[in-house]
Amino acid sequence: MKARTILAALIATSLLAVPAFAAPANGKTPAAAHAKKKRGAKADPAQREARMLAKLKEAGVDDARAKKVIAINKRYHAAQKTLRDASKPDREAFRKARASKDAAAIKAAKEKMQTHRAKRKALNEKRAAEVRKVLTTAEQAKIKEMRRQARAEKGKNGKRGKNGKNGKAKGKQS
Repeated sequence: MKARTILAALIATSLLAVPAFAAPANGKTPAAAHAKKKRGAKADPAQREARMLAKLKEAGVDDARAKKVIAINKRYHAAQKTLRDASKPDREAFRKARASKDAAAIKAAKEKMQTHRAKRKALNEKRAAEVRKVLTTAEQAKIKEMRRQARAEKGKNGKRGKNGKNGKAKGKQS
């Protein structure tokens, strides 16, 4: 009788352990699924769109208008990337000028960066104007508040957050 009980417990335990060793449905190992994204790595466009759709629905935007907003953002994404890539050499030149402490080079690089920044800002304002045409004022206000909250939360536990390098360290009393 004791042997049967032990055998039954052993079989039940082994059957419960089988799913732990099974391959995940999405084909990624758990470590790969939860691995941190490298800094500067490209975000998956489908994931970005899914996050945006979820946030728009959370703000009360209906499905049709949410898809219009996503389409607008998708249209402008490539142009924004082109402008960012075009300004990269000027940002590098600015860093080098600052390191060399050459005032004339710093001023010239800063002016070039400001022209790129103005182009990006104009493009972003154009995109935002198109999005505003699609959304109601109430939805715009809700999204604006959600963005404000997200910015307030950003970096809370990072390098410059309350528990980060420049913030209050964990476990220390101030």
